[in-house]
Amino acid sequence: MAATDRRKAVPPERAMHTLWAALLSALLVVALALSLRQRQALFGLSTGRPGVESFKYEMACVRHPARAERFDAGGRVGFVFSATDRYAQGMAYRCVAAVESLVRIGGWSGPVYLMASRGRECLDEEHLRRVTGSDNVHVVHDFYTVLRGMADIFPNLPRSFYPGSAKSVKGAMVDIVARLHSTGIDGRVARGAPPDVLIYHDCDKVVAQPACIAQMLRVPLPFGPDKRFYTSHMEPRCFRANNGTGPCGDNLHAGVVAVHRTWSLPLARAWAHAQLVNGKRYDRHTLWAAWNGSRANDGSTKWSMVSLPPVYQDSMWDYELPPSCINHVSGGRCKAAGQKRARAFMRSLCLRARPHEGCPHHGSTDDWCGWDSPS
Repeated sequence: MAATDRRKAVPPERAMHTLWAALLSALLVVALALSLRQRQALFGLSTGRPGVESFKYEMACVRHPARAERFDAGGRVGFVFSATDRYAQGMAYRCVAAVESLVRIGGWSGPVYLMASRGRECLDEEHLRRVTGSDNVHVVHDFYTVLRGMADIFPNLPRSFYPGSAKSVKGAMVDIVARLHSTGIDGRVARGAPPDVLIYHDCDKVVAQPACIAQMLRVPLPFGPDKRFYTSHMEPRCFRANNGTGPCGDNLHAGVVAVHRTWSLPLARAWAHAQLVNGKRYDRHTLWAAWNGSRANDGSTKWSMVSLPPVYQDSMWDYELPPSCINHVSGGRCKAAGQKRARAFMRSLCLRARPHEGCPHHGSTDDWCGWDSPS
């Protein structure tokens, strides 16, 4: 009887400790099951950026500069985008949005070139001109066929290409644009002389600051013997990923490049040809190989390559911060933000971005992160 009484008589302090331990254990299980953002919201934790809260997109549209505010740099500069594989079909609206936001929000009235590997029915030149309100938008369809017609520049091309070969347009854009302005492509000839400088961007980007392109281009790109080629990020040392087992070039970033039609031409052609015949390789690796192939015995390179000034760089879109001039809305950013936040951002731009009505793959910027993010 005495032993039974001792088992029942639990001290109040011990009972309270047991209760608190159970509550803390349950709370820990819940916290571990939540995402980082949910834990921050539940417990009032910092997001990692002191003094910065999630940016709230206004219901009203971002300002679209009037036509009188648009800037063309005197025809000396052109912007280039590439629509390859799904970007030429099921995700063609992204390329429409990239071009439209550059013109209608960024305030660019100079030449824009959209290089498409396919999808003639989705990326129609006249449709893009109506969407942007600019007759300075040019679409080049099936650029592989165009390149095959330049056998004097790009000889001995393979009969078929790997998907990665489409990245060759970054190097080949100088020759494609020159052909468009001289003899023409598909019976169309672009007016005037080709731009001296071409700036390339992928299609998973949008411009979100009004009239920011003119501010960007006020910072010069001084091409010359010591600055023949600009890329997003350039380090002269060889860096190999995968524990040093991969090819050199993993410290390069070729998502944005700027080239000059004379100073950059030798390296641009070498890069394009390397990518066309090595379509399984990443474009940063073929760019490194083309650049490194110009080394002399003393270690110097005749094709100097440097990093772009910061104002020319794109920025990874971050829903916690106000948007930048050129915003890279990648699959990773979609997963970090979720479809709801991405849709709010895209709607704040008030774009008309839809493929041509004949496109069998209709979509809009509301679908931007639907492809990449399950949320």
